[in-house]
Amino acid sequence: MAGICDDIFIISRLSKALSCAAEMKKILQADLDMDFNVLKFNVFFPDTSFSLDTARSAPERAIREDPALADLAAMGAGVSTDGMRVAGVPVGVDAWVKTFVAKKARSTITDVLNFFFNFRRFIKE
Repeated sequence: MAGICDDIFIISRLSKALSCAAEMKKILQADLDMDFNVLKFNVFFPDTSFSLDTARSAPERAIREDPALADLAAMGAGVSTDGMRVAGVPVGVDAWVKTFVAKKARSTITDVLNFFFNFRRFIKE
C-alpha cells in the first residue's frame, strides 16, 4: 500500500500553522524521506488590512523567533494577501479571483483552438 501526500492546507493562526507545517516536515522526512515542494509552500493572509510587506515579514519573523521552526527557514514561503489556489480553485479577493479565472479561460480557449487547428490540419494530410 502506498500513499501520496499532496496539497496540504493548514488553516489556523500563523504561529500554529507554521508549527504544524514544521512538525509535518520533520515527520515526512523521517518516516517517508519526503520533503515539501518549495514552490507550493505558500502563506495566504485573507485579512485585507495587511500590507504585502507586513504579510511577507510575518512568517520570516515567526520562523526567526521560534527555534522549532528552523526547518522552514530555507523554504522561503511565498506570501499573498490577494489569493491562492486551493485544490486548483481560486480563493481570495474578488479582483484576484476574476483575474485568475480570466487568464485560465483565455488559456483554455487558446488550447482548444490550437487543438482544432492542428486536428483539421492533420485530417487534411
